[in-house]
Amino acid sequence: MVDFHTRCLQRGCLCSPVKVRRPAASFRDIYHQAAPEVFKTPRVQVHDCRAQLVQDTRDPHLWETWLLAHGVRKTVEGVQDIYAREKPKDGEREPPSKLLYKIGKRGTGKDGFNFPRAVAVNTDGDIAVADTSNNRVKVYTQAGLLRFVFGTKGSNTDQFDDPIGVAFNRNGDVLVADRGNRRVSTCRRDGKVKFLFDTVDPPCAIASDATFMIVVLSVRRTIEIYRKRGKLLHRFSIADDCDACSGGRGPCGQIAVNDKDEVLVLDSPNRVIKYFTYEGTLLYQFRPTSGAEGLVLEPVGMCIDPFGRVIVSDRLNHIVNLYSERGVLLQRLLGPVDKAGCMQACVISPQGHLVATEATLTGPHSLKIFRYGQCDCHRVKGD
Repeated sequence: MVDFHTRCLQRGCLCSPVKVRRPAASFRDIYHQAAPEVFKTPRVQVHDCRAQLVQDTRDPHLWETWLLAHGVRKTVEGVQDIYAREKPKDGEREPPSKLLYKIGKRGTGKDGFNFPRAVAVNTDGDIAVADTSNNRVKVYTQAGLLRFVFGTKGSNTDQFDDPIGVAFNRNGDVLVADRGNRRVSTCRRDGKVKFLFDTVDPPCAIASDATFMIVVLSVRRTIEIYRKRGKLLHRFSIADDCDACSGGRGPCGQIAVNDKDEVLVLDSPNRVIKYFTYEGTLLYQFRPTSGAEGLVLEPVGMCIDPFGRVIVSDRLNHIVNLYSERGVLLQRLLGPVDKAGCMQACVISPQGHLVATEATLTGPHSLKIFRYGQCDCHRVKGD
């Protein structure tokens, strides 16, 4: 029996003989065999400056093409995972929406926001939002009703210039980190200024503890600790490259204080959370993970829950994760299917709500309140 190709050759058909290929022992061999047919032009011989060990490696898991394909596959799997909606089991009802309230829209009006960079909650449930680009602070109730608005652009006592951080002290007063005026303002909830003091470097985040100590993170990535009237007690750097964020206009991190007199710093440029003493001793640090191999975390918001666990908001993937004190990923709290959005800051209210601000260059700017713990005010019937 004569095969088809042999008969074509016998009859003088214009059919070129089949090129017999040797068996390929690896993906690299397949690539080198197929390359001359795919790329018709002769390949230019170039100098390979990689280490000889890398050039001679025969493990396909170390090749650039495998790494690229593996990375793309893992990224796709990670994106599909965070967009997957959990389906109720047979006989179970649909879980209630985690989003309770969405307040405001982008604008300069009374109900508008323009890059709300920070949020804080006091023991009464009042919510303070630093409406940064509108140069004002807005105070809401726990149900999202507007109570007070104070501040305009300027350098006077009752004015702000780029207020980027906000916090409550033990008395319920509002602490405002005024980056443009390089100072901290202590105001009543209605906006009346009580204290005012300058900081060493322009502040970008602020927190307060139970003893009225005020902890400030500056744009030069230094921590400054003051008494409530402005006496500087400690100042230290959180990183060696302390000029990396000097003069920057974007968020350079967040800070929080726990009940152990430790300062938690979210170093956003380096994607690291660090624990410091008030004197500046580094106790521990960890890098938050997204839970998926192919997703890079871009953390910008951080807070502590009542059990000392760390909550981190990721503005790149629109997720919020819960970590242990030592950085173990415990749970994904929110994702894109929960309408998390591009969160800039987050905090836990005493009523069991997760309060966050959202802002993007072209998207919505708003205040959002989500379910977190069991709260009596939003208990589902039958629970």
